[in-house]
Amino acid sequence: MILDVPAHQRRSMGRLLGLIGFAGILLLNLTPAGYADFLLYLTFYILLSAGAALCIGFTSHRFRLKRGPVDIEPFDYAPWLGVAAIVTGTTITSFMMFKQFVMPPRGFPLDPALAAFDRWLFLGRDPWTVTHSLIGGWPAAKLLDILYSQFWFILMYCFPAIAIALAKSYEIRLRLVSCWLASWILIGSVAAWILGSAGPCYYNALVGPDASFALLNQRLAELGRSAEAAGVTIHTLGYQPQLLSTFLNPRLEAVGGISAMPSMHVAMAALFAIGGFQIRRWLGWAMTGFAVAIWIGSIHFGWHYASDGVVGAAMMVALWKATALLTRARPAPHRDCR
Repeated sequence: MILDVPAHQRRSMGRLLGLIGFAGILLLNLTPAGYADFLLYLTFYILLSAGAALCIGFTSHRFRLKRGPVDIEPFDYAPWLGVAAIVTGTTITSFMMFKQFVMPPRGFPLDPALAAFDRWLFLGRDPWTVTHSLIGGWPAAKLLDILYSQFWFILMYCFPAIAIALAKSYEIRLRLVSCWLASWILIGSVAAWILGSAGPCYYNALVGPDASFALLNQRLAELGRSAEAAGVTIHTLGYQPQLLSTFLNPRLEAVGGISAMPSMHVAMAALFAIGGFQIRRWLGWAMTGFAVAIWIGSIHFGWHYASDGVVGAAMMVALWKATALLTRARPAPHRDCR
């Protein structure tokens, strides 16, 4: 089956797999992550990715049978969905190692500057006080929680397979999957290390005393108690102490690592919007609204400074523009409806 894939597509597959494979092996040998734990998480995430890719591929195939082919060149979905599963599982496992073992020694030198910049942007106020004054109740917090800690993770995890299944050309598929992979390396790892910061919810625990962020933590605790009294759980508030515990006692965990600038949540949501516009205009606008909601949620729960999301989204747009170079040199293929 793989030999039926055009040569230029096989080369692209090899580059994607080679890049993340190299990163994974490098991190495995440079960090204290054990081989057993690494292989356990790698196997789990690849199998999970493969299951998601299989479901997405099957569903999209049924739709393609009804609407007819739209690709401008032959495209074999099965090998590409397999590549998407391997890339997704390996990327998530590698990023876990980076964030949990490489980021902690970096420390958080930029938090005071980022907090001051946010206050300047918002005319002397912390951005979290604005969101809490406008949407301060637990129902709004729960809605943001669903978008931020549940729906975002599903979309993030499935995005490479969705891009393969739904995008209208090989070039767009390659650009979207390349952006997804490159963002974890360049935005979530390299930029996060350079711009070392913990975020408002961890300021008092990891940076120093700040009365405003102490009030934020108090307000979040009150929100959690109000939600629990109504029989509702705001999951993102439970993740915050879990990440702090993993940071203070480094070990390879499914959930772990602390970094604020730039926001990968907002950067990835920006990629969802970019991908949405490549499929349907209405979907692009819907995902743009989702990205704005994720930015608001990142501020509301204290995960990020407002500027973290702006920088993350801007970096993702720049990555998308840069990936045009991947396909610019290749001549446009002739339509083939096989």
